[in-house]
Amino acid sequence: MLYMQLILEFLKIGAFSFGGGFATLPYIFELADKTNWFNYVEVNQMITISQMTPRTTCM
Repeated sequence: MLYMQLILEFLKIGAFSFGGGFATLPYIFELADKTNWFNYVEVNQMITISQMTPRTTCM
C-alpha cells in the first residue's frame, strides 16, 4: 500500500511539473504535511541542494 501511495503522489507531482520545478513546491509541501515522510526544514534543504548543483547547458 505504501508503494501505491508513493507512486500516486509522484504521478500527481509529475503531472504539474510542466510549469517548472518551482510549480511543484506546493504539492511537495502538502505531501510533507500529509505523510510526515519529511518536514519543512528537510524540504527547504532539498531545494537548496538542488539549486546548488551544476547543470548542463544545451546550446
